[in-house]
Amino acid sequence: ELDQLRIMWDVLGVPKMEQWPSLKEMPSIKNGSISIPQQKAYVSSTASSYSSLPSQFRNLSSSGLGLLTNLLQYNPSTRWKSKEALESPYFHEMPMPINQTLMPTFPTRHGK
Repeated sequence: ELDQLRIMWDVLGVPKMEQWPSLKEMPSIKNGSISIPQQKAYVSSTASSYSSLPSQFRNLSSSGLGLLTNLLQYNPSTRWKSKEALESPYFHEMPMPINQTLMPTFPTRHGK
């Protein structure tokens, strides 16, 4: 659990209590077995988590970054559900997806 949180914090930044108020109520946080690291001194107090995503996904459009940001929200109550994600403008950008019958197929290896 702690390793997974550290990975998330490395990629998304440390969550702020305003972003995820119920975080402090999680049992591992409440009993002190996991502590939330302080924001790094060089990170602006107004900088949001997720601000490093554009540099990590340089080729992703702004609507793609919006989709990714909304799917990676720390707070489950603000995280997009699948229906919201599928309505993202990202899925209407070029190149458009092609019909599944036009996708290449590969032989299965289960029969060997």
